[in-house]
Amino acid sequence: MQVEQFSSDRFTASLRRVEDSSILCRMHQDSAVIATLNGIPSNEQTQQYLHKNIEH
Repeated sequence: MQVEQFSSDRFTASLRRVEDSSILCRMHQDSAVIATLNGIPSNEQTQQYLHKNIEH
């Protein structure tokens, strides 16, 4: 059984969906959010990341 969503008093988490594209692009363009990763990806790289993780 695959859990698609769960939540606590402080947050809600769900599997990535195509509909998450715009928020993911905004997060990936935010230097404070992405600072611990390997730099700010392009929107195309973010789309590739999203689709790769959806297919997984």
